[in-house]
Amino acid sequence: MATFTDLIALSWTQGRYAVVAQITADVPTDAIGKDHAFSDCSGDSIYYDGCAILHKSDLARYLAADASAVYKSASEWCQSLPAEATFVIVHVAEWESGLGD
Repeated sequence: MATFTDLIALSWTQGRYAVVAQITADVPTDAIGKDHAFSDCSGDSIYYDGCAILHKSDLARYLAADASAVYKSASEWCQSLPAEATFVIVHVAEWESGLGD
């Protein structure tokens, strides 16, 4: 199955959460999954959806540890996040591409 990864940056100010930024980009999900278990949030879907919540500095370390060009857009996005963005949801979503596996 094909997957894509969404990154959603959140701020938490005065007891309220807000989405600060989001992007669809590749990140080293295997490395993240070893340290931060992805929670299955698939619900009734036949496709897998997994989420992990990281501090933005943790995400930056994963991206720096594997400086592959495939992670360049995620790395630039992470570096551009404003100070108030503290948490990042990493959402891996499986989907049917219509192509053979």
